[in-house]
Amino acid sequence: MSLVGLLSSMARTRQVPKRGWKVLTGKQKRDFNKGKRSMKAGFMDRLSNFVVVPSMLPQYKVPDFPSSFALKPYVARTPAKEGEEGRRR
Repeated sequence: MSLVGLLSSMARTRQVPKRGWKVLTGKQKRDFNKGKRSMKAGFMDRLSNFVVVPSMLPQYKVPDFPSSFALKPYVARTPAKEGEEGRRR
């Protein structure tokens, strides 16, 4: 098998488990935690206490909107075309 064939076969491999994701059921052990691959914001110390590290907390950057900018409580399924901002179907 050539190197190109080997690399292309590796690129075609499945990225998810063949049997699907593990289903969280009542048959799991009591301390089983499935998790969602989120980042931890600290660590466990020797006494099993969770210590939060401020530098590990996620920081979200939100733009500062002017007060005249009106947000709506919904998101349109399709973007408005030019000249049709106020028109509804």
